[in-house]
Amino acid sequence: MVMSPGPLLSWLKLLTLSAALSFVLFWLHLPAALRLGPMIAGHNLQACAARQSAYLDPFLSPLRPLLAA
Repeated sequence: MVMSPGPLLSWLKLLTLSAALSFVLFWLHLPAALRLGPMIAGHNLQACAARQSAYLDPFLSPLRPLLAA
């Protein structure tokens, strides 16, 4: 599966921001820093109207209506 530069760049931004925030929170000795970093990064990128698209596994496609509910 070939991805266009748009989604690839968006995922790279998310990965970079998640790693940076996790490092800072871990350095500050905050509990659950490795979980809070990616969560905060995702919320920030979503607030900036970033688009993320994930590949839907063929085994999950029959379950898609159930997962959306």
